[in-house]
Amino acid sequence: LNYSLDIYENSSWYINTISAVSKRMPFYNIECGHFIANRSYYTEREGHDGYLLFFTLSGSGYLKYKDEDYILEPDHAVIIHCPEYHLYKTNQEPWDFKWVYFNGTSADNFFNLLYGDTISPINIVQAVDFEKKLDSLSVFFHLHDLTSVFQTSAIMSDIFSTIVENKISIANNKEYLKHKHEIEKVINFIHLNYQNKLSLDDLTKIA
Repeated sequence: LNYSLDIYENSSWYINTISAVSKRMPFYNIECGHFIANRSYYTEREGHDGYLLFFTLSGSGYLKYKDEDYILEPDHAVIIHCPEYHLYKTNQEPWDFKWVYFNGTSADNFFNLLYGDTISPINIVQAVDFEKKLDSLSVFFHLHDLTSVFQTSAIMSDIFSTIVENKISIANNKEYLKHKHEIEKVINFIHLNYQNKLSLDDLTKIA
């Protein structure tokens, strides 16, 4: 572990006390925080258990994971598996981001469902709602009753579902975005000429 914790004073960091019951849940949170990071902020690490979720609010971060480079832009979320080597640092300062360090009995399956072999930052369309879900997690770091354990797991499941839904949405469909202009031309033509006989050749010429 190498790091430089160069963050603003108004940054927040919550650390949870993990119970035996928590470890039996589909998800449990170990730490979470809201960092506003200066230029020299970074963490370099490997062999760390669990998963780490980043959600950028403003500025941008740089992530190196499995020999791949990523820029963590505003309204984008990404999750990494911490045993793998990873380096993350400020790219454009201040890097304002929220993060959750978590694990659970379902964490492996959800991570593999979300990514497979290659991760990618995912654009969250309803960013404000997603941020509220992350904020709600910190409330339960001060509580250690059974209800809070179940609620935390449920919120994390909701967060994962939101990321999966956004991954398969048009906003994250690279093939759609690559041909967006041509697709919209064809759709507009169909709207204007739906009452006429249309052929694939007509639509192909437009695209």
